[in-house]
Amino acid sequence: MINAIKNKTRNTPNILHDLSSNFILFEGDCTPEDAVEFFDSFIPDLVQLIKTNNIKKLVFELNYYNSSSSKCLLDFFITLSKTPTIKNNITIEWKHDKDDYELKEAGENFKGITNLNYVFIEY
Repeated sequence: MINAIKNKTRNTPNILHDLSSNFILFEGDCTPEDAVEFFDSFIPDLVQLIKTNNIKKLVFELNYYNSSSSKCLLDFFITLSKTPTIKNNITIEWKHDKDDYELKEAGENFKGITNLNYVFIEY
């Protein structure tokens, strides 16, 4: 069963909680007009969901995101890395097109800054 945290729009990704496998998926493009407002609308609840449901995996299959979304994603990853009950128990699956070196490098930068466990998957 899939629970939508945020439904995809023209400028925002699907953010879904797969209840059967207990992971969270971010998929699509992320270019909201106001990234801070968009992320602030769900990140606190998402962090709580991760803690209370013992979620072990976040899957990011983003095609594109803008610079303001990049900053918000970094803030989210930093929050996870500073939360003791999450930081050592979560894996970030960072999916990217095999030819999209910029997206792969962005994930590697997030990993380097936060020291969270990242797995990079090319498709």
